[in-house]
Amino acid sequence: MRLAVFGVSLLLATTALVQAQETAPAPAETNSAGTPAAAPAGDPVVATVDGAAIHRSDVLHFQESLPEQYRSMPLEMVFDPLLNRVIDTRLLAAKATEDGVADEPAVQAKVEEAQQGILRDELLRRAVDAATTPEALQKAYDEAKAKPDFKLEEVKARHILVETPEAAQAIIARLEKGESFDAIAKEASKDPGSAQQGGDLGWFSRDKMVPEFSAAAFTMEPGSYSKEPIKSQFGYHIIQVEDKRTREPSLDEIREQLFQQNARTAIEQVVADARQGVTIERFNPDGSKPDPAAQAPAATDAPAAPTDGDAAPAQ
Repeated sequence: MRLAVFGVSLLLATTALVQAQETAPAPAETNSAGTPAAAPAGDPVVATVDGAAIHRSDVLHFQESLPEQYRSMPLEMVFDPLLNRVIDTRLLAAKATEDGVADEPAVQAKVEEAQQGILRDELLRRAVDAATTPEALQKAYDEAKAKPDFKLEEVKARHILVETPEAAQAIIARLEKGESFDAIAKEASKDPGSAQQGGDLGWFSRDKMVPEFSAAAFTMEPGSYSKEPIKSQFGYHIIQVEDKRTREPSLDEIREQLFQQNARTAIEQVVADARQGVTIERFNPDGSKPDPAAQAPAATDAPAAPTDGDAAPAQ
């Protein structure tokens, strides 16, 4: 939710921050999680500009607008250059107001646009926070458990990965003669992530492998191996299915998925509420009225939540 309001302030800050990082004393105390220790109680005044107070929180807020490498540093390491930037920002803003910059229509439009963005983000942040509390996620988990497709189907399997169908057929022929799948995998598999474990992939659900691999593995019976090579983007696989099971995923396993679902629903609801009872008329880029027959309703869906891409057997 941070807005990139770096601009000239970031340009002014970067050199001083880099110098502070290079010459800073030892980092401040950290807690057991490796994050900076809690700030002192209260919000002390750390400077004044013509009598107007600058608080410690003002410096912290400025730090939060900077790139991650500076946000993650203990405040004490970069306090002086950051405080200077806050002071400079106050002085430059006052100077701009004195010179009448704030009264210019173009500047007022930018201020209004920034204010709208801040208000929008704060409204959505509050909605997401309320929808993703531990209690809300627990409720979403309990509701998901009641659905028939909640349980995970999983397979425990091994595989041997080779580069050509001929090499795969040769390995299948060796398996037909009774050679050990484990031994052949260690000798011939091109998958460095599993070869030394005899091709063992452990337990996985259907979505964790590329489609071709899953389609084969989830139709095979435990104790069997594929009689034909399975082609994927990685090469040719010979799969041995060891076991199958169905289980309920824990809350921790799907917490991120539930978070994204709840957040998206909350954002969609806020947008829908804001549009309720409002008359919206849309025009073409040139300001003309669009053809009613060609005018499609505006999309109001929030951006799709990020999902993990298909995981494939390591190569």
